[in-house]
Amino acid sequence: MSRVVAILSSPRRDGNSNAIARAVMDGAMGLSTNVIGLYRLGTFRNIRGCTACEECRETGVCHLDDDIAPLLSDIKESSAVIVATPLYFSGPSAQYKALEDRMRSFYGPDGKPNIPPGKKAVILVTCMDDTDGAGQLASNLARFYSNLGFEILGKIVYASGGRETVDAETLAEAKRLGSLLRNN
Repeated sequence: MSRVVAILSSPRRDGNSNAIARAVMDGAMGLSTNVIGLYRLGTFRNIRGCTACEECRETGVCHLDDDIAPLLSDIKESSAVIVATPLYFSGPSAQYKALEDRMRSFYGPDGKPNIPPGKKAVILVTCMDDTDGAGQLASNLARFYSNLGFEILGKIVYASGGRETVDAETLAEAKRLGSLLRNN
C-alpha cells in the first residue's frame, strides 16, 4: 500500500486545477491499494508563514503548530505527491506558497534533504491564458521537488481560456499520470 498526498491549493473548490487533480487521483486509485490524503489548502484557516527561526534545521520538524503541520508530516511519510495550483500573478496561489516556504523544514543543517528518498510527484498548473507563465511555474515546482529528491513523473499546464470545464484530453492525460502512482 502506498500513500499519495494530493495538495489542492486553489481557493476555488471546483476550479480547473482541482478537476485535473481529481483525474490524477482517479488514475492513482485504479485497482491499487493506494491511500490518498487530500488537502485543500483553501479550507485551512490557521496558516502561519515560515519565521526562518532555523529550529527545523536541527530537529527536522517545523515547530509551528497550525493547519500546515499535519500536511508536512504526511508529505514526509508519503510515497508520492500531487501538487495542483493555479497561476496567480506569475506565481502559485498564496496558500501553496505558504506551504512551500514551510517545506524549508525538509532540509537539514547541511542543506541536504532530510526526507526519505524515492518519492514521486505530479505537477499541475492552471491559468486563464498565460501558458508561458504557467509553464515556467510548473518547471520551477518540478525543480523544487526534484531538489528534494522527488522523481517528477509529469507536468500538466492547462490554460482554460475562461472555460469552466477541463477538456477530455487533459483529463485523460491526468488520469494516465495518476496511473503511474499506483503502488509505488
